Amino acid sequence: MTESDWETGANATNAEWAIVLLLEMIPFLNKYYVIDPCGRSDREIYFQYLVAMYFVSQDKN
Repeated sequence: MTESDWETGANATNAEWAIVLLLEMIPFLNKYYVIDPCGRSDREIYFQYLVAMYFVSQDKN
């Protein structure tokens, strides 16, 4: 993806756009569970995301 595509999502695959959105959310989610996308498989990153979202939902209740 080019830099302009990064901001708009143009020409991005669904997987690429999901990573862009996750990277933007990491600072917020890391307050609940640290997500480390470096050197991790897709499944590990997704599991970390799910754990973080679980803690976010528990905090709101």
